[in-house]
Amino acid sequence: MSTLIKNGTIISAVNEYKADILIEGEKIVAIGTGLDERADEIIDAAGKYVFPGGVDEHVHYGSFGSLTFETSNAAVVGGTTTIVDFAPQPKGLSIKEAVKVHNEELAEGVSAADYSFHCVVMDPTEKIFEEIPTLPEAGISTLKFFMAYKGTPFMVDDSTIFKALEVAKKYGVTIMVHAENGEIVDALQRKLVAEGKTDPKYHADSRPPLVEAEATNRAIYLAKMANSPIFIVHVSCKEAMEAVRDANMSGVPVYGETCTHYLTLTEECLAKPDFEGATNSCIKYKHI
Repeated sequence: MSTLIKNGTIISAVNEYKADILIEGEKIVAIGTGLDERADEIIDAAGKYVFPGGVDEHVHYGSFGSLTFETSNAAVVGGTTTIVDFAPQPKGLSIKEAVKVHNEELAEGVSAADYSFHCVVMDPTEKIFEEIPTLPEAGISTLKFFMAYKGTPFMVDDSTIFKALEVAKKYGVTIMVHAENGEIVDALQRKLVAEGKTDPKYHADSRPPLVEAEATNRAIYLAKMANSPIFIVHVSCKEAMEAVRDANMSGVPVYGETCTHYLTLTEECLAKPDFEGATNSCIKYKHI
Protein backbone atom coordinates (compact mmCIF):
# COMPACT_ATOMS: atom_id res chain seq x y z
CA MET A 1 0.00 0.00 0.00
CA SER A 2 1.45 3.34 -1.09
CA THR A 3 0.16 6.78 -0.16
CA LEU A 4 1.01 10.13 -1.74
CA ILE A 5 0.68 13.33 0.26
CA LYS A 6 0.34 15.89 -2.51
CA ASN A 7 0.50 19.67 -2.86
CA GLY A 8 1.55 20.36 0.71
CA THR A 9 4.22 22.74 2.01
CA ILE A 10 6.95 20.65 3.62
CA ILE A 11 8.65 22.00 6.73
CA SER A 12 12.07 20.48 7.40
CA ALA A 13 14.75 21.25 9.96
CA VAL A 14 16.42 23.66 7.55
CA ASN A 15 13.88 24.98 5.06
CA GLU A 16 10.34 25.14 3.65
CA TYR A 17 9.29 24.03 0.18
CA LYS A 18 6.44 22.56 -1.86
CA ALA A 19 6.68 18.91 -2.87
CA ASP A 20 4.86 15.60 -2.71
CA ILE A 21 5.70 12.78 -0.30
CA LEU A 22 5.40 9.12 -1.28
CA ILE A 23 4.95 6.62 1.53
CA GLU A 24 5.16 2.85 1.15
CA GLY A 25 4.12 0.92 4.22
CA GLU A 26 5.42 3.05 7.06
CA LYS A 27 8.40 4.56 5.23
CA ILE A 28 8.88 7.68 3.14
CA VAL A 29 10.45 6.43 -0.08
CA ALA A 30 10.43 9.59 -2.21
CA ILE A 31 9.96 13.35 -1.99
CA GLY A 32 9.45 15.29 -5.21
CA THR A 33 6.98 15.66 -8.07
CA GLY A 34 5.51 13.35 -10.70
CA LEU A 35 4.90 10.56 -8.21
CA ASP A 36 1.16 10.09 -8.79
CA GLU A 37 1.42 6.86 -10.78
CA ARG A 38 3.25 5.14 -7.93
CA ALA A 39 0.50 5.86 -5.40
CA ASP A 40 -2.48 3.69 -4.47
CA GLU A 41 -4.00 6.55 -2.48
CA ILE A 42 -3.56 10.31 -2.84
CA ILE A 43 -4.14 12.77 -0.01
CA ASP A 44 -4.49 16.38 -1.09
CA ALA A 45 -2.59 18.61 1.36
CA ALA A 46 -3.03 21.85 -0.60
CA GLY A 47 -2.90 24.84 1.70
CA LYS A 48 -1.49 22.76 4.53
CA TYR A 49 1.91 22.34 6.15
CA VAL A 50 3.49 18.88 6.29
CA PHE A 51 6.12 18.40 8.96
CA PRO A 52 7.87 15.54 10.79
CA GLY A 53 6.28 14.15 13.91
CA GLY A 54 7.40 15.90 17.07
CA VAL A 55 9.63 14.29 19.67
CA ASP A 56 8.89 15.10 23.31
CA GLU A 57 11.95 13.90 25.19
CA HIS A 58 10.58 14.60 28.69
CA VAL A 59 7.23 13.08 29.58
CA HIS A 60 5.79 11.20 32.54
CA TYR A 61 3.35 8.78 30.98
CA GLY A 62 4.07 5.92 33.29
CA SER A 63 6.42 7.29 35.93
CA PHE A 64 5.70 8.71 39.37
CA GLY A 65 1.97 8.03 39.35
CA SER A 66 1.42 10.35 36.42
CA LEU A 67 -0.54 9.90 33.20
CA THR A 68 -0.67 6.47 31.66
CA PHE A 69 0.41 5.37 28.22
CA GLU A 70 -3.27 4.98 27.29
CA THR A 71 -3.35 8.77 26.96
CA SER A 72 -0.44 8.92 24.51
CA ASN A 73 -2.97 9.05 21.69
CA ALA A 74 -3.49 12.71 22.65
CA ALA A 75 0.17 13.38 21.89
CA VAL A 76 -0.16 11.76 18.47
CA VAL A 77 -3.25 13.81 17.64
CA GLY A 78 -1.25 16.92 18.53
CA GLY A 79 1.59 15.95 16.20
CA THR A 80 3.96 14.43 18.79
CA THR A 81 4.71 10.95 17.51
CA THR A 82 7.64 10.01 19.75
CA ILE A 83 7.81 10.33 23.52
CA VAL A 84 10.57 9.56 26.03
CA ASP A 85 9.36 8.55 29.48
CA PHE A 86 11.32 8.17 32.71
CA ALA A 87 11.76 4.70 34.17
CA PRO A 88 12.45 4.87 37.94
CA GLN A 89 14.98 2.38 39.26
CA PRO A 90 13.51 0.42 42.19
CA LYS A 91 15.95 -0.59 44.88
CA GLY A 92 17.74 -3.81 44.00
CA LEU A 93 17.16 -3.64 40.25
CA SER A 94 19.78 -2.79 37.67
CA ILE A 95 19.20 0.06 35.23
CA LYS A 96 18.38 -2.29 32.38
CA GLU A 97 16.05 -4.34 34.58
CA ALA A 98 14.25 -1.16 35.68
CA VAL A 99 13.66 -0.08 32.08
CA LYS A 100 12.53 -3.58 31.08
CA VAL A 101 10.00 -3.79 33.92
CA HIS A 102 8.70 -0.27 33.25
CA ASN A 103 8.25 -1.06 29.57
CA GLU A 104 6.57 -4.43 30.03
CA GLU A 105 4.22 -3.31 32.80
CA LEU A 106 3.15 0.06 31.40
CA ALA A 107 4.06 0.82 27.79
CA GLU A 108 4.43 -2.28 25.64
CA GLY A 109 1.36 -2.86 23.49
CA VAL A 110 -0.33 0.22 24.99
CA SER A 111 1.41 3.34 23.70
CA ALA A 112 0.00 4.91 20.56
CA ALA A 113 3.25 6.83 20.08
CA ASP A 114 6.73 5.56 19.46
CA TYR A 115 8.58 5.68 22.76
CA SER A 116 11.85 5.28 24.57
CA PHE A 117 13.08 5.69 28.14
CA HIS A 118 15.46 7.62 30.29
CA CYS A 119 16.29 5.80 33.51
CA VAL A 120 16.08 7.61 36.87
CA VAL A 121 18.88 6.35 39.09
CA MET A 122 17.46 5.74 42.57
CA ASP A 123 19.71 2.97 43.83
CA PRO A 124 23.21 4.30 43.08
CA THR A 125 25.35 1.36 44.12
CA GLU A 126 28.73 0.62 42.59
CA LYS A 127 26.98 -1.76 40.21
CA ILE A 128 25.43 1.05 38.18
CA PHE A 129 28.86 2.44 37.30
CA GLU A 130 29.83 -1.01 36.06
CA GLU A 131 26.58 -1.19 34.08
CA ILE A 132 26.87 2.18 32.31
CA PRO A 133 29.26 0.90 29.59
CA THR A 134 26.66 -1.68 28.55
CA LEU A 135 23.68 0.68 28.35
CA PRO A 136 23.99 1.92 24.73
CA GLU A 137 23.76 -1.62 23.37
CA ALA A 138 20.46 -1.93 25.26
CA GLY A 139 19.16 1.31 23.75
CA ILE A 140 19.58 3.37 26.92
CA SER A 141 21.55 6.55 26.30
CA THR A 142 20.48 8.81 29.18
CA LEU A 143 20.45 8.65 32.98
CA LYS A 144 18.71 11.12 35.24
CA PHE A 145 19.90 12.09 38.71
CA PHE A 146 18.01 14.21 41.23
CA MET A 147 19.81 16.85 43.28
CA ALA A 148 16.53 17.47 45.15
CA TYR A 149 13.95 15.73 47.36
CA LYS A 150 15.97 15.14 50.50
CA GLY A 151 14.84 12.14 52.50
CA THR A 152 13.55 10.23 49.47
CA PRO A 153 15.22 7.64 47.21
CA PHE A 154 15.46 10.26 44.47
CA MET A 155 18.16 12.53 45.88
CA VAL A 156 21.78 11.59 45.22
CA ASP A 157 24.97 13.28 46.35
CA ASP A 158 27.44 15.22 44.22
CA SER A 159 30.05 12.48 44.26
CA THR A 160 27.57 10.06 42.65
CA ILE A 161 26.80 12.51 39.86
CA PHE A 162 30.48 13.29 39.36
CA LYS A 163 31.42 9.62 39.11
CA ALA A 164 28.54 8.95 36.70
CA LEU A 165 29.70 11.84 34.52
CA GLU A 166 33.25 10.47 34.43
CA VAL A 167 32.10 7.00 33.38
CA ALA A 168 29.25 7.99 31.07
CA LYS A 169 31.33 10.30 28.86
CA LYS A 170 33.43 7.35 27.71
CA TYR A 171 30.43 5.45 26.36
CA GLY A 172 28.17 8.12 24.87
CA VAL A 173 25.68 8.13 27.75
CA THR A 174 24.31 11.55 28.69
CA ILE A 175 23.76 12.46 32.34
CA MET A 176 20.67 14.54 33.08
CA VAL A 177 20.07 16.32 36.38
CA HIS A 178 17.12 17.81 38.20
CA ALA A 179 18.92 20.85 39.54
CA GLU A 180 17.60 22.15 42.85
CA ASN A 181 19.49 22.38 46.14
CA GLY A 182 17.72 19.65 48.06
CA GLU A 183 19.19 20.64 51.42
CA ILE A 184 17.95 24.23 51.17
CA VAL A 185 14.53 23.24 49.84
CA ASP A 186 14.14 20.88 52.80
CA ALA A 187 15.16 23.62 55.26
CA LEU A 188 12.75 26.12 53.71
CA GLN A 189 9.91 23.61 53.68
CA ARG A 190 10.40 22.84 57.38
CA LYS A 191 10.48 26.55 58.19
CA LEU A 192 7.27 27.26 56.27
CA VAL A 193 5.45 24.30 57.83
CA ALA A 194 6.51 25.43 61.31
CA GLU A 195 5.05 28.87 60.53
CA GLY A 196 1.79 27.29 59.37
CA LYS A 197 2.36 28.39 55.79
CA THR A 198 1.08 25.35 53.95
CA ASP A 199 -1.18 26.84 51.26
CA PRO A 200 -0.15 26.07 47.66
CA LYS A 201 1.24 29.58 47.16
CA TYR A 202 4.05 28.81 49.60
CA HIS A 203 5.33 26.06 47.29
CA ALA A 204 7.19 28.78 45.39
CA ASP A 205 8.62 30.18 48.64
CA SER A 206 10.13 26.79 49.43
CA ARG A 207 12.18 26.81 46.23
CA PRO A 208 13.09 30.37 45.19
CA PRO A 209 15.03 30.90 41.94
CA LEU A 210 18.44 30.89 43.65
CA VAL A 211 17.82 27.32 44.83
CA GLU A 212 17.70 26.24 41.21
CA ALA A 213 20.45 28.60 40.09
CA GLU A 214 22.88 27.32 42.73
CA ALA A 215 22.27 23.68 41.84
CA THR A 216 22.48 24.39 38.11
CA ASN A 217 25.83 26.11 38.53
CA ARG A 218 27.04 23.28 40.76
CA ALA A 219 26.00 20.67 38.19
CA ILE A 220 27.84 22.60 35.49
CA TYR A 221 31.00 22.71 37.61
CA LEU A 222 30.73 18.96 38.22
CA ALA A 223 30.51 18.45 34.45
CA LYS A 224 33.49 20.72 33.86
CA MET A 225 35.57 18.82 36.45
CA ALA A 226 34.60 15.54 34.82
CA ASN A 227 35.13 17.01 31.34
CA SER A 228 31.74 15.58 30.41
CA PRO A 229 28.52 16.76 28.76
CA ILE A 230 25.51 17.35 31.01
CA PHE A 231 21.83 18.07 30.42
CA ILE A 232 19.83 20.26 32.82
CA VAL A 233 16.14 19.31 32.77
CA HIS A 234 13.17 21.69 33.09
CA VAL A 235 15.05 24.97 33.54
CA SER A 236 12.49 27.29 35.12
CA CYS A 237 14.20 30.52 36.14
CA LYS A 238 16.26 33.21 34.47
CA GLU A 239 19.33 32.65 36.63
CA ALA A 240 19.54 28.94 35.75
CA MET A 241 18.93 29.66 32.07
CA GLU A 242 21.77 32.18 32.07
CA ALA A 243 24.10 29.66 33.71
CA VAL A 244 23.36 27.09 31.00
CA ARG A 245 23.63 29.69 28.23
CA ASP A 246 26.90 31.16 29.46
CA ALA A 247 28.53 27.76 29.96
CA ASN A 248 27.43 26.58 26.54
CA MET A 249 28.67 29.75 24.84
CA SER A 250 32.04 29.32 26.53
CA GLY A 251 32.42 25.90 24.93
CA VAL A 252 31.25 23.67 27.77
CA PRO A 253 28.89 20.93 26.49
CA VAL A 254 26.02 21.94 28.77
CA TYR A 255 22.47 21.72 27.47
CA GLY A 256 19.05 22.44 28.91
CA GLU A 257 15.34 22.35 28.32
CA THR A 258 12.39 24.37 29.52
CA CYS A 259 8.63 23.89 29.45
CA THR A 260 5.83 26.11 28.22
CA HIS A 261 4.35 26.60 31.68
CA TYR A 262 7.61 28.06 32.97
CA LEU A 263 7.35 30.72 30.30
CA THR A 264 3.68 31.54 30.83
CA LEU A 265 2.70 30.90 34.47
CA THR A 266 3.85 32.70 37.60
CA GLU A 267 3.60 32.36 41.36
CA GLU A 268 0.22 34.09 41.30
CA CYS A 269 -1.24 30.91 39.78
CA LEU A 270 -0.53 29.09 43.04
CA ALA A 271 -2.46 31.70 45.02
CA LYS A 272 -5.79 31.13 43.29
CA PRO A 273 -8.70 30.83 45.76
CA ASP A 274 -10.44 27.66 46.93
CA PHE A 275 -7.20 25.68 46.77
CA GLU A 276 -7.28 25.84 42.98
CA GLY A 277 -3.54 26.50 42.96
CA ALA A 278 -2.97 22.98 44.25
CA THR A 279 -4.04 21.56 40.89
CA ASN A 280 -0.63 22.55 39.54
CA SER A 281 1.41 22.56 42.72
CA CYS A 282 3.86 20.03 41.30
CA ILE A 283 5.05 22.69 38.87
CA LYS A 284 7.85 25.03 39.93
CA TYR A 285 6.34 28.46 39.34
CA LYS A 286 9.02 31.07 38.93
CA HIS A 287 9.52 34.23 36.97
CA ILE A 288 11.84 33.80 34.00
